[in-house]
Amino acid sequence: MNDLDALFRPRSVAVVGASRRAEAIGQLVVKNLSEFGFTGPIYPVNPSARSIRGIRAYPDLAAIPEDQLDLAVLIVPAPAVEPTLEACGQKGVKACVVISAGFKESGGEGPARERALVEVARRYGIRVVGPNCMGLIESDPAVQLNASFAAVLPRPGNVAFASQSGALGEVFLARAKEQGLGLSAFVSLGNKADVSGADLIDWWGADERTRVILLYLESLADPARFAAAARRVTRAGKPVLLVKSGRTAAGARASASHTGALAGVDDAMSAFLAQNGVLRVTRVEGLFNAAKGFASQPVPRGPRVAILTNAGGPGIMAADAGTNYGLEMATLSEQTVSTMREVLPVEASLTNPVDAIATAGAEAYGACAAALLADPGVDALLPIYVGPGTHDVAAVARQLVRSVGLARQVGARDKPVLSCFMGGRVPEARAVLEDAGLPLYDFPEDAAQALGTMARFRAWLQRPQGEAPALELNQAALDEVLAEAPAGWLPAPQAYALLEAAGIPTPPRADASTPAEAGARAGEVGFPLVLKLDHPDALHKSDWGGVALNLADAAAVEAEAAAMLARATAQGLDAARVRFFLQAQRSGGRELILGGRHDPAIGPLVLCGLGGVMTELLRDVSLRVLPLSREDAQAMPRELRSAPLLEGYRGEAGCDLDALSEALLRLAALLEQPRVVELELNPFVLFEEGGFALDARVQLGPPAGD
Repeated sequence: MNDLDALFRPRSVAVVGASRRAEAIGQLVVKNLSEFGFTGPIYPVNPSARSIRGIRAYPDLAAIPEDQLDLAVLIVPAPAVEPTLEACGQKGVKACVVISAGFKESGGEGPARERALVEVARRYGIRVVGPNCMGLIESDPAVQLNASFAAVLPRPGNVAFASQSGALGEVFLARAKEQGLGLSAFVSLGNKADVSGADLIDWWGADERTRVILLYLESLADPARFAAAARRVTRAGKPVLLVKSGRTAAGARASASHTGALAGVDDAMSAFLAQNGVLRVTRVEGLFNAAKGFASQPVPRGPRVAILTNAGGPGIMAADAGTNYGLEMATLSEQTVSTMREVLPVEASLTNPVDAIATAGAEAYGACAAALLADPGVDALLPIYVGPGTHDVAAVARQLVRSVGLARQVGARDKPVLSCFMGGRVPEARAVLEDAGLPLYDFPEDAAQALGTMARFRAWLQRPQGEAPALELNQAALDEVLAEAPAGWLPAPQAYALLEAAGIPTPPRADASTPAEAGARAGEVGFPLVLKLDHPDALHKSDWGGVALNLADAAAVEAEAAAMLARATAQGLDAARVRFFLQAQRSGGRELILGGRHDPAIGPLVLCGLGGVMTELLRDVSLRVLPLSREDAQAMPRELRSAPLLEGYRGEAGCDLDALSEALLRLAALLEQPRVVELELNPFVLFEEGGFALDARVQLGPPAGD
């Protein structure tokens, strides 16, 4: 496959399926190519027309006089796409935009048509956007390509956007023009038969005209490639923002384990994106909010924001929203407060958010903005101005622009300024602010969301990359268990054997097949001990009355095992498959859940969270996708809401977080073993020194070749 030059830098374009009908897509594409000012020749292809919109038409691709075409836009019925693509290959076309629908999105013969399309494209080395898309736009003045049927012509800029939804793409183009957001490029991906989000991240990552990349995706065709591209581009300092659909639990698979329930489809996707530097936002408007900030402002060096307002209510709204989006209210220095006191009325509030009150004029407002930007404890400024009819709002905007310019000359170059002007006279300020490159937001919450997203990106840039460490495992013991065990949930002895081989600490243990054997083997474990029911259908043992604590002697163990067997059979469990598991009791400590599973969309992931019976109720978990670095393993427990309990709360001793990180790394290594589908340690009890897996479940897939 060649690169994407022919898509974004074509020297010539053919439109196969060009039409003389004004309302037809085949004419709209020719119209857009012409009116957007494409710098190369346009070749409409229509066997029945001599010209389309005054441009000479050709009966087929072979009749076009150029020896080699760069780009062809196909607008033909779905059954005709494959032979048309074959003709493109014979003509030497390097890239195609297939606008035609009727492929995998339509069912029936559609998926087969799409597979045939891909086969032809790969045979000729043609890069394909689509099918079932609305085309692409490249605003570079050297190209000026609009190979789409979009109704809106975007203004040039430095924001690239790709959408898997054509309808959403049309809405985005209209909204971008309304908001004054200029685009470097736009791509409607459609079915993503060939060109994918990862391809575009790579391309736009290397494009000097593109400063920020926006994506709307419904699926990831190749998560590993997407991750590599995103990590490479974001680490280089170019933000990638994504709206990913399919967030609800309706798409999650059912699971018999806590891990499967907690590490749901959407949570796993969020962890995957965050680990690779992609900034996920929850709605398309969030893309606009963040893009406006990234497009014109520096990335803040930290999360500390100063809010300057002339009305208390909007300032409070901004502070609340900022906190929700991960920002911190900056603590202002005495020098900053003193400077503002000199220019503001005595009634003004000089704590952050700063309320200059409604009587503050343009010069006072500008002086306060300059003082806040000069404060070393401020990373970003959010000025809010509500313009009453008695104020010259444009003058306020000019003073703000002047203050920002002066502040950046003397050292505030890395402090973004995102403004919010409200009231009936906003248009007077808009032109002033936008001409100076200061983004304007309609509401404080929108500006706060953008700043929060920008601060998240700075945190990603500052985060150590790390690599998965090499761990010493007893591979021979692992291979022995994995070679012999059947598919499904393992019996406890085999599950614990895997943990032991992986280096995950467990208490002394023994297993038995009858109550008498359980009593006889109790001394091998030591007292007090825990007796557990071991049956493949009793995954949550406590639900079956399958856990007994504080057993002090062999007689108590045998008696409880007999009672446990009676309860199990009364509830319908097959007595012949009931076994017992004996384990030395470990009291105290903090109960955690550690788990891992293979997510069908993004691959293996691990989970750490508050454990015990409250696991699914509280859902206090942190997720990571493999490979797991030591830095990730150390960060996971500190991300929990319950982290203070682990670090030491109200005078209590903290837990051994290093031991927890080591257990997570070894669990990740175990998840990478062949056949291991899912595993869970619940609880993993963490003490002041060390920790133990007190309960373990491991699910295996079928042996290779089965």
